[in-house]
Amino acid sequence: MKAKFSLAVLGLLLWGAPFLVHAEPLVVTGITEPIYDVTLSASVPGIVGAWKFKEGDFVKKGETIIELDKKLEELEAERRKLAMDNRKQDRDNLQALYKKSSISVKKDELEKVETEYKIAVVEYEMA
Repeated sequence: MKAKFSLAVLGLLLWGAPFLVHAEPLVVTGITEPIYDVTLSASVPGIVGAWKFKEGDFVKKGETIIELDKKLEELEAERRKLAMDNRKQDRDNLQALYKKSSISVKKDELEKVETEYKIAVVEYEMA
């Protein structure tokens, strides 16, 4: 039995070997479907700055696939810093005026400007 199997395999290899060596490429038309379907999303809105992989590449868990453009984020941080600086200047000016003459500046106005400054600081830290 073992000899018959060995002869059959040997015959197949000898007979089929020339066809394998000179075989033409097999061209097939069809539709492929992914094994897994994945939806990508970002926790923040933005513009895609860089693709780390191309379509069809394998990706391991935890690898960065895309990077968002940081320009908008940097501009927003700068805007918040300017707003914070502006609120600080308003607060400092009002405090100085309050110390000189409490009649022209109400305590409520001073508290409102102080609150606006604190909000601007928190927004800047969040950026």
